[in-house]
Amino acid sequence: MIEEFKKYLQYERNLSVHTVENYCRDVAQFFAFVSKPNSKITSNDISAFILHIREQGASATTSNRKLSSLKAYFRFLAKKGKLKHNPAEFVEGAKQEKKLPRPVDVAEIDAAVEKADNLRDKLMIELLYCTGVRRSELVSIKVQDINYQGYIRVFGKGGKERIVPLAPATMDMIAEWLHERKVEGEGDPTYLFPGRKKPQLCAWQVGAIIRKWRGNTAITPHKLRHSFATDLLTNGADLRTIQEFLGHESLATTQRYTAVTMEKKLQDYKKFHPRANRY
Repeated sequence: MIEEFKKYLQYERNLSVHTVENYCRDVAQFFAFVSKPNSKITSNDISAFILHIREQGASATTSNRKLSSLKAYFRFLAKKGKLKHNPAEFVEGAKQEKKLPRPVDVAEIDAAVEKADNLRDKLMIELLYCTGVRRSELVSIKVQDINYQGYIRVFGKGGKERIVPLAPATMDMIAEWLHERKVEGEGDPTYLFPGRKKPQLCAWQVGAIIRKWRGNTAITPHKLRHSFATDLLTNGADLRTIQEFLGHESLATTQRYTAVTMEKKLQDYKKFHPRANRY
């Protein structure tokens, strides 16, 4: 049923390849642990598995993701009539500390772009910061999604489409990259970032590319997305506009960035105001 679940995630839920692989890997890990058929699984089995991986050193974030995968799997089986109820439905996840996203300094981003020795990787870093796209969205950008008036179409979670503007300098980099590819005649022409053996790069490869050029900085694809949002908000952009750019379903998700900018304001106040540290 894992193969059927995989098809369901791909074609009915329309999830990214990276997400589908994670879901299926988590489910397979669970069944390696319990060694029972679907019909014999209980909520106690699922709780025992979650406890086991926590004891093995998994973080609350990781264990909650695996629990979400199991909930989705058993919900799928119930929906297809393979089970009468979902044994994972009432299993609770671990409480997670809500951490504020930490934006990356623009100078560090510029340094990573400068350090990259090829145009593809430079453009990849630039796009992650200048558009705020997720890495799964980045590798899914098709050449036909680029509008040379200055924006791209991005397809996010659930295949939801949004429009994200591009700076002129970023457009120039894209044009240069496409010209370079055309001259060399390499890669599938469909995707902006083609893979060597597949039509497009995999999402995990984006992380590896960023790690290659970030030096001693904390740059990751996700932190570049955070920086995109935080820098827009700091410089006066409307919260709902940022929500649209990021593809957030809920404004509450976007509002996390207001806390980040407030924290920065407090730091600046304490650092620069002559009365800030007076007792």
